[in-house]
Amino acid sequence: MVEASAPRKAPTTVAAWIAFGSNVGDRLSHLRFALTSLKQAAGIDLDVASDVASVYETTPVDCAIPQGDFLNTVCRVKTSLAAAELLSTLHAVESERERRRPATNAPRTLDLDLLALGTLVRHEPALMIPHPRMSCRLFVLEPLCELEPAWMHPVTGTPIHQLLDSARAAHADQGISVFADRSWPVAV
Repeated sequence: MVEASAPRKAPTTVAAWIAFGSNVGDRLSHLRFALTSLKQAAGIDLDVASDVASVYETTPVDCAIPQGDFLNTVCRVKTSLAAAELLSTLHAVESERERRRPATNAPRTLDLDLLALGTLVRHEPALMIPHPRMSCRLFVLEPLCELEPAWMHPVTGTPIHQLLDSARAAHADQGISVFADRSWPVAV
């Protein structure tokens, strides 16, 4: 008698939010490369038509080294990857674009930050979720609020629009403007 095997469970997926930044070379090309790479990555589902915010041009923040303006955006993915696996995937995409880390906040071809992974909270030296500085960064909050207006911080429960209003008031010196609307990645 042959026993039937139990049906395989589909991997559980959870939403994750990823910040993109670039201020070296063809900045928009670097962001497009990251989207294409994430779309093709195992364990990640990304719909560029609905899951990517506008691109914002922003002045550098907390950068000791003089450098050019950034292009920044945020995307939402559905993933079956564990937090460490997703972070490793992001670092691999950065490396493919020759991301260097000679100093903290140095100029970079591509910077991918895991902002949040569902409601997961993790504070380890190599992995902090939610991202510890996201609440004071206009270049993260503006596109995140545009993309996910009902999002709430997993630790504080603060709605994204309140975080954005607070950051705007506290950091009016962080220059930010829309560079490309939400239609920018559709060709990816």
